[in-house]
Amino acid sequence: MDRTELGDVAWELVEHCRAALTDAEANTAFVLLGIGEYGEAMVLALRAVSRSQDPTLPPLLLARLTQLPHTHFVDDEFVALLAALTGGDEHPRAG
Repeated sequence: MDRTELGDVAWELVEHCRAALTDAEANTAFVLLGIGEYGEAMVLALRAVSRSQDPTLPPLLLARLTQLPHTHFVDDEFVALLAALTGGDEHPRAG
């Protein structure tokens, strides 16, 4: 996954999580995406979806997200949030 694909998955995640984001979080997420801070935007979106009533993500998006730690530097919070959403295993919960 190259930087363009990283941007694509970040935009897809933020768009999917839009309903779970507060207005301020959404504004921040889109600014972060716009300046290329994809990791921070994804953490913000994952935090929002984690606290939502339906913390699931589409299977293809989850598959792309679970590959990120293997192809890009992601911070510990990203890894922890993703593990919480996937049950901490290689078989993510799909929604």
